Formats: sequence, C-alpha cells, structure tokens
Amino acid sequence: MAYSTIHSLNSKYILPGFILFLGALFILISNTTPTFSRQDTGELIAAGYELGIPHPPGYPLLVITNKISSILIPWGNVGYRANIASSLFLALSILVIFYLLLMTANQTVCGVLKPGYFAGIISLNFIIFEPVMRNCLLADSLSLHIFLSSLLISLALYVYSSKTADARPVCLFFFLLGLSFGNHHTAVLVIPAALYLMRKTLFGVGFKHYCIFAVFFLAGFSIYIFPYIRSQINPYLNINDPSSIKNLLGLITRD
Repeated sequence: MAYSTIHSLNSKYILPGFILFLGALFILISNTTPTFSRQDTGELIAAGYELGIPHPPGYPLLVITNKISSILIPWGNVGYRANIASSLFLALSILVIFYLLLMTANQTVCGVLKPGYFAGIISLNFIIFEPVMRNCLLADSLSLHIFLSSLLISLALYVYSSKTADARPVCLFFFLLGLSFGNHHTAVLVIPAALYLMRKTLFGVGFKHYCIFAVFFLAGFSIYIFPYIRSQINPYLNINDPSSIKNLLGLITRD
C-alpha cells in the first residue's frame, strides 16, 4: 500500500461520501440492538436518561450524548435511542475515515485501485468487522471514541499538510482531545501520532501558544464539571458520589 503527501479533498468525492454515510447508517440502524444489552449498556443508558453518574471514569460526554439522543430521536424506547446514537457515531466515523484515506492515498493504490474505491472498501470494513459491529450497535463508548479519534487524526493531518504554522487547528485539536477524555481515556493513545504530525507547527510557536493550547485542552476536559455539579442533587445513579473534589478525582482516575 503506497502513500504520498497529503492531498486536498476533491469536491467530486463529497457526494459519494454522503451516499456512503447514508448507506452505512441504514445498515447500522437496521441491525441496532433494540434495547439494553450486555456489558455496561444498561447502566450507561440509565445514566443518560436521568443524567446520573455511572462507574469510573464517569463517561460524562457519553452520558450527555445519550440524554440528547433520548430527547431528539422520536421513536423507540430509551435504550434503542441511545443505541441509534451509537450507530450514528460509527456511520460518521466511516465518513471521516473515507475522507482521511482519500487525503492520504496515492493516485493508485498498489497500482490497482483508484483512491475512491480504496477508501470506500477500507472504510466499509467497519461494518463487516465483527468485533467493531458487536460493540458499536449498543450504547457503549466505542463508537463515539472511534469518531473523536478519527477527527483528531484528521486535524493532525491537516496541520501536517498546512504550508503555514497556523495555531487555530491545533487549538481545536487540543479542545477535542480534552473533550475525548470525557468519553474514554484511551484517547491518550492518539497523542503520540498526532504530536508527530503536528511537530512543525508545535516547534514553530512560542510559550504563549503552549499556554493557549493548554487552556483549550482544559476547556474540553472541563466536561468533568458535569458529574461534580450533577452529584450535588444526588441522582439515583451516583457511583463514587463525585460531590467533592476528592471523590471527583477518584472518579476521573478510576480510584
């Protein structure tokens, strides 16, 4: 598989990408779990419905998205609505990965496939890859994690391909990175590759910009204010009771 420099996205792929997204979403929703299922799904669905605090690390971003889905999706039970949201995030991930592959693939891949076919086939593997499907058709953190991680890599590639040291996409990257920790802490695994891709911009700015990047990261990470505030009214689901700073830190660090 051969790769070259980062390419700008050809406008002719916008419509195929949208069709790919709709097709993937249709397939995913058609196979979505009809209610709560195994593992932590019942707990996370209940936490979203009542804006409670599930087991550490609390998953505040996932809890809020599950709550929004229970309000905005007009059909099905509460569990099904949260599962639909998970399917939506996986379909969005497929769209982002499709465009990512188009940006990084050569004009032909292995001298056989054109970039559009290559990107479509690889991104659609998320639908037929059984471990992903098994965990992304229910209200868990994996779909949202894949979506956020693909966005972070997209931003890092954009910064890498930029001809100027523009700090704005780096600020957005650090904000999304902080926000991603509110879904799953394995977002930390994106950092080494992203920092390598953005090294030109990061080394080209001064201490003032590093402080700004830290502020944007903390702004995203401030999603953890939610369990602290919500626990003050003692919801039914209130694991670790993060109503104090000590308990909140215990929730975040899985203590």
